[in-house]
Amino acid sequence: MVTSKKMRVILALALVLGVTVGGFSFDVHSFPDPIGKGDFLISGGFGLGKLYPNYWHSSALLGGSLAVEYALPINFALTVGGELGFSGSNLKGYSGYDSDISLLEIPVIARVAWHPNWEVKNLDTYVLAKIGYGFGVWAGDDNWDNPNGFIFGTNIGVRYFFTQALGVFAEGGYEYHHLDSDGFAPSAFGVKFITLGLTLKP
Repeated sequence: MVTSKKMRVILALALVLGVTVGGFSFDVHSFPDPIGKGDFLISGGFGLGKLYPNYWHSSALLGGSLAVEYALPINFALTVGGELGFSGSNLKGYSGYDSDISLLEIPVIARVAWHPNWEVKNLDTYVLAKIGYGFGVWAGDDNWDNPNGFIFGTNIGVRYFFTQALGVFAEGGYEYHHLDSDGFAPSAFGVKFITLGLTLKP
């Protein structure tokens, strides 16, 4: 009788453990549905972050981006691609006087992402690494040398497809933009925290 009870407890624990492990298992080789090897993903989004220029208080950094990714035809769920964007921030009060100045930036970024397949239909999650270069432009009251610099970051993304061709996505993490000027001009760095948008799979 005692042995029978112990057996039932062991079987129950094994069942719970099996369901738990099975619920969190994933496939590293195949892409989540509906993405397939050789597919292209075109994503447009709106990003939000903060800009930290020298001599100013921080300011909101807003912008948009367009990314194109390719699902590699290999035995691992990787996409590679590129991203082009536009962001800007309006600043006032440089060096103690009231000036109307904006910093605009065009980032050019390479991206690589791993897409673990949790085998949940229409759900795509991914871990994303980025590296690139930003071309900055000071616009407004002062004529300064334009700042440029490297971009790098990591994000975690989630995407849900409503149809085989259309989905929505959100990416969050830390994307660092270092904009440095060689001449007489302030430098700045920005951090983008989140991007929301739509994905099209042709």
